[in-house]
Amino acid sequence: MDARGVYIIRLEFRYIGHVSRPQPAIASIPSRAHRGIVLRGVEVQRGSPGGWVRARVRLERPGRGFYIGAAEVSDSRFGDLQCAAQATLQALEHAVSDLAVVLFELREAEAFEASGQGVIMVSLTATIGEVNHALVGFSPMIADAATSTARAVLDATNRLLGIG
Repeated sequence: MDARGVYIIRLEFRYIGHVSRPQPAIASIPSRAHRGIVLRGVEVQRGSPGGWVRARVRLERPGRGFYIGAAEVSDSRFGDLQCAAQATLQALEHAVSDLAVVLFELREAEAFEASGQGVIMVSLTATIGEVNHALVGFSPMIADAATSTARAVLDATNRLLGIG
């Protein structure tokens, strides 16, 4: 404060260093094909009404190979979703077997509508060693229900396994 009662503020500017432009997120995140597991196909077959549903899921770990999972369940309201989820989990167990022994258990697979869009939700448990992890995954229904279910399973497991 000077003699007149006015505060004097002194500003000092110093060069600290060069600030680089941030890289776009797309450039810094490796593509899904280079990070881990890629969904390559889902096939579903149905028996007679009230009979059975079979699903076959094909996953790929680029540079490591393809992994097939297959499942069969009784036909029910969400039978195709449950079957596709179980087949995906089976393929996933094979795909990560060189990383860790992981056991998956499907708790629920269902479809619902949110904001006018069909959504698939899966709930499962992943057991690594003696530790259980409750996982939930979602996928918008952009393709058929079985493919969207496989995507929801991968969504549920990608953070835990670090491969999705």
